[in-house]
Amino acid sequence: MFQVSLTFDDGWRSAAQRAHPLLERFRFPGTFYAISNRLDNTIHSDYMSAEDLRILTEAGHEIGAHTRTHRHLPELSAADAWEEINGSKIDLRSRGFNPTTFAYPYGDWNSAVVKQVREAGYLAARTIIDGFNDDETSPFLLRCQHVT
Repeated sequence: MFQVSLTFDDGWRSAAQRAHPLLERFRFPGTFYAISNRLDNTIHSDYMSAEDLRILTEAGHEIGAHTRTHRHLPELSAADAWEEINGSKIDLRSRGFNPTTFAYPYGDWNSAVVKQVREAGYLAARTIIDGFNDDETSPFLLRCQHVT
């Protein structure tokens, strides 16, 4: 049996405007990974607002964390990576969301980053590694099928 999850990275407003109606039409839930410091961004209105996320949540979609600023996590100090990983969770919770999954920015991760994601209390994390997941797949290294 196959399970499918549809995910949308970066919190682009177009995902709320275009993907959300299609998901609703076909009754598919989605996960929208938001960069917490880009919510309600008045300079770049291409990103979702907290209100967009509320609408998605009320429709049954998941809001996941995608760091505070979308930096390459393996290149950061442990303290800075923690600030990005756990900080985005704190930011989203302060706005009323409960992110339980995480998506690695640029798909970048290493064992230290994976450990921090686990320690931050996430239940799973998605990479950008092409492939299928099975019983042997780590929930913190979930693979994907890219669709454009």
